[in-house]
Amino acid sequence: MSRPLFLTALLLAPVPAHAQGNPPARPQAEEGAEEEIVVTGQRARGAALGEIKPEVTLGSGDIRSLGVGSVTEILAELAPQIRGTSGGQPLILLEGHRISGRQEIERIPAEAIARVDVLPEQVAIKYGYPATQKVVNFVLRKRFRAWTLEGRSRFATGGGAFRGNGSANYFSVRNGARLTLGAEYTGTEMLTEAQRDIAGTGRSLIASEQEFLLNAGYARPLADRLSAAINGSLTTDRKHALLGAAKPRTVNGESAHLGTTVNLDGRRWRGTWTASFDHDEARTIASVSGPGAPADRTRSNTDVLATDLTMNGGLVALPAGDVAFTGRIGGSTSSYNSASTRPSAISSASATALSRSLALGAVSLDVPVLDSPSRFIGAFSINGNAEVQTLSDFGTLRSFGYGFSWSPVKAVSLIASYKDAESAPTMQQLGGPVLPDGLVRVYDYVRGATALVSYTTGGNPALARADVREWRLGANVKALDKPSLSFSVNYTGTRTDNGIAALPAATAASGAAFPGRFVRDGAGNLITVDARPVNIAHQRSDVLRWGINFSKTLKTPQAQIDAMRAYMKKRFPGGPPGVGMAQGMGRGGGGGGGSRLSFSLYHSIHLAERATLLDGQPEIDLLDGGTLSGGAPQPRHEVEVQAGYSRGWLGARFTGNWQSATHVRDPGGLATGNLRFSSLATANLRLFVNLGQIPSVLRDHPFLFGTRLSVGINNILNQRQHVTDGTGSTPPAYSAAQLDPLGRTITFSLRKLLF
Repeated sequence: MSRPLFLTALLLAPVPAHAQGNPPARPQAEEGAEEEIVVTGQRARGAALGEIKPEVTLGSGDIRSLGVGSVTEILAELAPQIRGTSGGQPLILLEGHRISGRQEIERIPAEAIARVDVLPEQVAIKYGYPATQKVVNFVLRKRFRAWTLEGRSRFATGGGAFRGNGSANYFSVRNGARLTLGAEYTGTEMLTEAQRDIAGTGRSLIASEQEFLLNAGYARPLADRLSAAINGSLTTDRKHALLGAAKPRTVNGESAHLGTTVNLDGRRWRGTWTASFDHDEARTIASVSGPGAPADRTRSNTDVLATDLTMNGGLVALPAGDVAFTGRIGGSTSSYNSASTRPSAISSASATALSRSLALGAVSLDVPVLDSPSRFIGAFSINGNAEVQTLSDFGTLRSFGYGFSWSPVKAVSLIASYKDAESAPTMQQLGGPVLPDGLVRVYDYVRGATALVSYTTGGNPALARADVREWRLGANVKALDKPSLSFSVNYTGTRTDNGIAALPAATAASGAAFPGRFVRDGAGNLITVDARPVNIAHQRSDVLRWGINFSKTLKTPQAQIDAMRAYMKKRFPGGPPGVGMAQGMGRGGGGGGGSRLSFSLYHSIHLAERATLLDGQPEIDLLDGGTLSGGAPQPRHEVEVQAGYSRGWLGARFTGNWQSATHVRDPGGLATGNLRFSSLATANLRLFVNLGQIPSVLRDHPFLFGTRLSVGINNILNQRQHVTDGTGSTPPAYSAAQLDPLGRTITFSLRKLLF
């Protein structure tokens, strides 16, 4: 049995309660609905700053119906709803406060979450950020305590790349104090070209990997209205890949994270101070010249120390409300050091030392203009923000933005915003060491053929600052409360000058714009690519995205409610402290039991995607024959569908994705350089059963309380994008297995909560 499979089997094995070194503990509202009484007009407990209403709110029952195990999995399940207009990751809050990093809360079990609010981008302004990312606010239960044990195994139906994962975590929260402890191991087997019948150089498609993680966190109140949190993690990682036949590459890495947060909740002002330190190091040994040749060796270290202070409060009172002010100051210092010995290169040894210091200051105002009970007037506010950053190795950057929020009636909210921001290249993009990456397969659109080229990566000190201007208009309509039904539509227009990007694909246009980056032999064959980043002169993107969200509470079977009540009564004759699961199920026709029917659909329409590589060159239409990345071009239409059903102890989640067909046509190349990328539809299904909630199982095997078995199938129909050139053939660089080495996969998971 392989090591990943053995460890997964070990963690999947039943674990007696006494083996945990901890006596059975009373469940602290661990599975309860913990329904709260909210007075009309009063802010919900743990709500985010401001008066902008959430676009989506999930209660404890909604969260249980997802069949997920942690904050990380909740975020993955909500991906379509929380994706910002610019495609970026959301700003994560815990009970209305910023956190030092996702590491602080990502392993909190889903059962400990009382509510999740998804808020629009303009809420980010109140936390010192521009209105470019959505905000996700997690609110914890008041009391919770449990161990979580989980084992997972993933298989590709085509064989290879088996992955095994096992984890053990402890989490408790009571009276504002919380403790997190955890350990996790993940092992992945290698997948080679030969295993997918690719005639090539003997390279690996997926590297083998072993990763081990330890994490811990603690938070508690320090005084009235003052609290603090600290968290840390250690990770060790080993990857082994093949650069060609008998040409292995091994990367050993370690990383450490330490973060802290202090929150002050004054009567008129709120403040959050965060600080974090991250250390990463990697050691690489690669035999790029073949068997018997000396190996190339590199070592790198990266350290980042960052701190940030945000204050928010009311400046003056207006008839419609207080003018809210947010001030933010922060800074960071980063260093990157690398050393290499390369017998395969002309220069056998090199060293690089990079450093950057950053200081920033930002302010924002939110001014309530109207707050009228009159229909079609409602609440109207305007906002503005500005930020200045100073980088030691690049200079000063500025950004500013403004917008408005209008809710003419309770069920309708309209938002508009504008942002103008400068951005700098990263430290590595500017000064990273220039490294040969061996032979890499790329597609040469000029010759209409796949080429195996000498590929070089590294930094480009000539990179200029980028300037991004973004307009956004959005509307959200909550048509129904029970069942919940909401509609949203957003338009985003983005214009970028001097955008910083990877070197575009080998087309006639990119060859003319960056002539020194593509080297050809006397016959015109591409032999070398210098893939260091470049500036793209101008880019334009216009996207319309609309979506529907539906959720309906279902009645939990009475047999399950009775079984849960009997179990709780038998285990705790004096009655459980707080609200128990069985009590929660009895409320509202079983709403607390997590019985739900849900559906969401999001459709993105790319109205325009254009780029000009160099001033004076023709504009490239990325929706009609143009490409930058060399992979599949931007499709005009993208659709994301999610559906869920959970009732009693059974649940199912379906996700589907579809994108329209695209093509690349290089007017300066051969006919074989004209590629067509087919439309692609993929479907995933996850089924789960809560064994400890089946009445007969709970009666006869009470130790299975808190146990869930899940089976997931990703890419059910094993669909891959089909690529053909002008002759109808598929270029080797775009073979199905090259684009998607895994294909269909099946995942088994067994999760156990010990209360």
